[in-house]
Amino acid sequence: MGDELKKAKNLAFRLLKYRDRSERELVNRLRKKKVSKEVIEKVIAELKSLSLLDDRKFAKSWIQERIRRGYGLLKIKAELKEKGIDQDLLKDLLENLNKDEWVLPQIRELAQKRIKKYNKIDLNVKRKVLSYLARRGFPYEKVIRVLKEL
Repeated sequence: MGDELKKAKNLAFRLLKYRDRSERELVNRLRKKKVSKEVIEKVIAELKSLSLLDDRKFAKSWIQERIRRGYGLLKIKAELKEKGIDQDLLKDLLENLNKDEWVLPQIRELAQKRIKKYNKIDLNVKRKVLSYLARRGFPYEKVIRVLKEL
């Protein structure tokens, strides 16, 4: 068990070296490597005690990075849910964001960037832009509002 624990810790440290991960992501990766449940629990507990594994910190940085890259809250929320972030924690973090402060300008910027690819703005182009922004996780109503302004 000592050797398995050492290997599991090394794997966990290596995974965390590349980027922060959620607890569930790390557990799943360790399970894939056939690490026993007891060893996984010990590794997770040690990483938490060292503050190297923190779902709140992970989710916060994930949200900031995805916003910076032009993703909407719906997509971000779905990604974090897939990564095993607790719904209450997610709700708390997303409520603290001032959504209107950045959502509309970001939608406007992405829509204008997308529209530049076309020679004219017609209904078909607006439909394509709407579809693009919806896939990126922006609320339909806000995208429609911005497209009406353009």
